[in-house]
Amino acid sequence: MTYTQHSVIKAEKILAGYQAVLEDNIILPGLVQHQSLDQFKGALNDSVSIRVAGRLPARQYAFRNDRSDPLVFDTYSENKLTLTLADHIYSAVEVTDEQVDFDLVSPQSLVPVQGRAIAAQLNENVRSLIEGTTYPTTIGNAGELTAAGKSQLRRALLEARRVLNASKIPDEARILVVGSNFEAALLSDPEIVFASVAGDAQAASALHGATLGSLFGFRVVRDDTVDADTAYAFIPSSFALLTAVPGIPADVMGAASSYGGYATRWLRQYDVSYLKDRSVVDTFCGSRAVTDVVEYWDPTSPAQQKITNPDVFVRGTKILLSGASVSPAANTALAKSTTIGTVWDGATAASSSSSSASASSSASA
Repeated sequence: MTYTQHSVIKAEKILAGYQAVLEDNIILPGLVQHQSLDQFKGALNDSVSIRVAGRLPARQYAFRNDRSDPLVFDTYSENKLTLTLADHIYSAVEVTDEQVDFDLVSPQSLVPVQGRAIAAQLNENVRSLIEGTTYPTTIGNAGELTAAGKSQLRRALLEARRVLNASKIPDEARILVVGSNFEAALLSDPEIVFASVAGDAQAASALHGATLGSLFGFRVVRDDTVDADTAYAFIPSSFALLTAVPGIPADVMGAASSYGGYATRWLRQYDVSYLKDRSVVDTFCGSRAVTDVVEYWDPTSPAQQKITNPDVFVRGTKILLSGASVSPAANTALAKSTTIGTVWDGATAASSSSSSASASSSASA
């Protein structure tokens, strides 16, 4: 098997310091619920369960009634989600003796580069999860202008807030991840003013630089890996990311390492058959969207509470600069359990505005 030499710069060609590599920031993993699975090694089917709290209804008992009817006792039920370790992310390189001695490159010097590659793949896994999840609602055509040429982005963001409120999503820690074109539209809208965001949430420099500020209860964060014309509104518990560090074999040198707060394993082994030093950085991971049981009241007589089966994703919504809105299907459990109704659409609003303007113009004439 032939060996391809690493491409490095000889010492006499190096200026003082490095030029930073142009690359995406590692942002998305820091916005979702993350936990290490190391303490669960040996679990059945390499998986763990996430408990989602259940709900109970409140009932009424008539004051000073004749006590002919008993109290109704409800049964409490929790939801359980299973998350399986499905991905083994790694970066592997080989370094020859000549490169170590004469090219000033070694396995140790490449570990940070390998660690960043792992973190970038975690970011991609979370991006794929966020974009691949089926959202019960979509707020469409937010980039449409009214007949008067005014932006409707503010109205679209307020609709996103209304949808989350109707879905019983907590106010705390709401996040709006925006693509690059969506960010440009927000920043160029004179009606939108961001409030500053402070606190532990901005501890990571990449996340700090991508955070635009607070808007209508959302922490607005730009991510260049998501669709440029789309924004995603959710809370950290909407998505779960779990990682686990593989064990270190006895016959190789190994150690735990980390990049951006994500634990990894580093293995180093010398191959005497080919006089090459091998370096591997890896981790196990799994991710999934968090779904909920949706409760609703069946109006039949007597009225009774029912729950969805299977559970559905309700912890987020998305906004499109262009593209139609999606509302919960009529008569579904989600439609019955919330007051979302028909979701606002920028194209419909702009059309209504145009019709109103035309009617006003005709009346003036």
